[in-house]
Amino acid sequence: MNNLFDGYFKVKEEELKRLVLEANIVFDTSSLFGLYRSKESTSRQVLAYLEKSKSRVFLPFMVGLEYHANRANVLSQQRSIYTKINKKVDDLESSIGDFFVREEHINVEYEKINTIVENFSGKLKGYLTKAEQSHPNYLINDPIREKLVKIFSDNTGDKFCNGMI
Repeated sequence: MNNLFDGYFKVKEEELKRLVLEANIVFDTSSLFGLYRSKESTSRQVLAYLEKSKSRVFLPFMVGLEYHANRANVLSQQRSIYTKINKKVDDLESSIGDFFVREEHINVEYEKINTIVENFSGKLKGYLTKAEQSHPNYLINDPIREKLVKIFSDNTGDKFCNGMI
């Protein structure tokens, strides 16, 4: 069983070091999009490691095709999170107000709850505004894509030759 499912068993430290330094690295589309979902500093570190390991990396053709075909959607999803969270905050404010219209409680005062929620939502919306303003616009300038193109320029699989693409 160990041989069939060896990926689920602990690897000895020496073997792990050997793999990190010597193994070939083959990518899937999700791993490439993970670079856009990570902090910029993390993406830079991963890309720097990949540049150093360029001779051991490989990008299957289909992964490259999926990356280019879906990149704009992934980037749009990342940018849309700000609107979605702001909507949830608005929903919270509204639902608490609605709740107090229907329910009354001896120890819970709507005004105090409302003040707390307004303070919370104001801080959260302020944070989201700053985060959105500093969010890179990778559709205009994409250093991640530029580095990926360099890294995989000679390490990409061939197109399918059976007429599929």
